[in-house]
Amino acid sequence: MPLPAVTDTLDTVDASHHDLYAETETGKFVLNIAGDIAGHPAVAPLENAFRKEQDKRKRQGRELDALKGQQATENRSGDGDDAVGDKPLAASTRRRLEAAHRQDLDAVASQAERYRAALESTLVDAALTNALVEANVAAPFMKAAKAMHRANLTVVESEGGFQVAAGGSGDSPDQSQTPDAYIATWANSEEGRAFIAAPRNGGGAAHGSGAAGSRLPNPWRDESFNRTEQARIARDDPALAKRLARAAGRPEPRV
Repeated sequence: MPLPAVTDTLDTVDASHHDLYAETETGKFVLNIAGDIAGHPAVAPLENAFRKEQDKRKRQGRELDALKGQQATENRSGDGDDAVGDKPLAASTRRRLEAAHRQDLDAVASQAERYRAALESTLVDAALTNALVEANVAAPFMKAAKAMHRANLTVVESEGGFQVAAGGSGDSPDQSQTPDAYIATWANSEEGRAFIAAPRNGGGAAHGSGAAGSRLPNPWRDESFNRTEQARIARDDPALAKRLARAAGRPEPRV
């Protein structure tokens, strides 16, 4: 039986699959998706609609520029006596067409902004949910963690499409982080550790994995670099090892 992408309750989902879902601010449960979020069914239609509105706006802009160029040519060529009576009519027609095009452009711009806002909200929510789930944030604290970090995530548009980046309001693009790296750094901080779920296996805390492991110095950082500790964490808790490596800006260990 296929798993629903979004559900109002987990009662209809097999208990063994409950960990695959994260609760949203609206109370719904979304399936945690790995990989390219832009391919998600909830995102693709919004992005396609936004692109269409963008193309329409550009096309109407080109048509208006062409109309202005044509009018300028007619005005330059109408210097003779025969054309004097036509100039007021040409100017009136130009103003009317320009007003109509301006109205169309305003409507397209407004529609495009609505599509973009919906697209950005969906992308940010999906990226933040995935990052918090990956960081093992406990389910009761998920809403609070989202409220804390949502303002620090933004959508960046490039030739390759849309990407979610995290960073302060004054950060330049090259200073921004991926949501996973940003949340992993926070989860390893004094504040973030209070949000992390306890390890499920009885021996996890004793071996330095899960929440207990996040209290140790990050052995991937320059100031506490330790290959022996890296190897131990990668062996005992591969997911934690990957998060700590990303937080330190280093490649994920092969586990």
